[in-house]
Amino acid sequence: MTVLKPLTTQLIASYAKPEWLVNRQRCFRLDGSAWRVSPPYLKAAKQDAALLAIYEQEKAGIDLLTDGDAQRAAYDRHFYSRFKGIDSKNLGRIVRDNEIDSISETAPEKMDEANWVRTYGPRIVGEISWPGPLSVDEFVFARAQTNKPLKTTVVGPLTAYAKLVDEFYHDEEAAVMALAGALNRELLALQAAGADVLQIKEPSFNSNFSRAKRLGIAAMERVTAGLNLPVIVHVCYGYAFFRSSKSPRANYGEVLELLASCDGVTGISLEYEQPGHQAELLRHCGSKHILLGLLNLGSDEAETPGHIANRLRQALEVVPPERLHPAPDCGMWHLPRELAFKKISALVDGTRMVRREAGLL
Repeated sequence: MTVLKPLTTQLIASYAKPEWLVNRQRCFRLDGSAWRVSPPYLKAAKQDAALLAIYEQEKAGIDLLTDGDAQRAAYDRHFYSRFKGIDSKNLGRIVRDNEIDSISETAPEKMDEANWVRTYGPRIVGEISWPGPLSVDEFVFARAQTNKPLKTTVVGPLTAYAKLVDEFYHDEEAAVMALAGALNRELLALQAAGADVLQIKEPSFNSNFSRAKRLGIAAMERVTAGLNLPVIVHVCYGYAFFRSSKSPRANYGEVLELLASCDGVTGISLEYEQPGHQAELLRHCGSKHILLGLLNLGSDEAETPGHIANRLRQALEVVPPERLHPAPDCGMWHLPRELAFKKISALVDGTRMVRREAGLL
């Protein structure tokens, strides 16, 4: 656990995606139309964007790095859509059963893409299985670019299931557990490749809490089996790209308690700043490490270091520094680079203020 030192600053995963690389309005498409770079040059362009994300994190002083998700158009369907048993070319219509709508209050100019994302998804047409490493090459490239600790991420099984059309299992438990098994194989491969921290993105724990209560614990046990690295699970309200304002959900604390009961989970990454949560919420995380979202990605202004420091001081009244780690809310990929850099720099500067006060420098 030496990687997660007191107040370890880090991103959730993504950093600002360069406009020259990707059309942010089409990041969830599976037809390649998100990329602005032609196929012969695309791999090199993605790696250049990853280099830029790593460089800016290092320049800002972030402690635990990612590749900024620069080598993926989006965190989710571009990943699980490549599992065996899934047809990502002939899409089906998703049966939406989320209890909260992660793209409600969407700005009109983004509504077409928002409706497409929640309407069409890859189809489960056979037994789901792992086809072999999907993100290891991306991680290995990033690992070679920095000496700092490096985190990598995968989508969670409940979130993947919610965005698929099941034409094979016709049984949510069977499909979720098959996804968990395939994702576990990918996480084991990333562990073997030298990752320092692994992260699972599971917004469906919040958006469909009823399903999480039925299947979440078993799915987390399956997906984390055999891992001996710190494992963080991220649970949020949905991207600020689609939602410029968010209201705190009354049972978000119950969501955190469910994750806190998972033995294979080291820490919980939670959305905090944009919904305006307060420190009492953190008691629901039990003894887990907490990645605290302190950057509102629905705002086009950078936070001040003083604001970051004040929010951290309040959180430290509930959680000791050994288990508290400053981060953004999720979805930094949609921000302009200049704003993203200002925000992560403020995150680092505010954290240093608190470290100094606590004698942690």
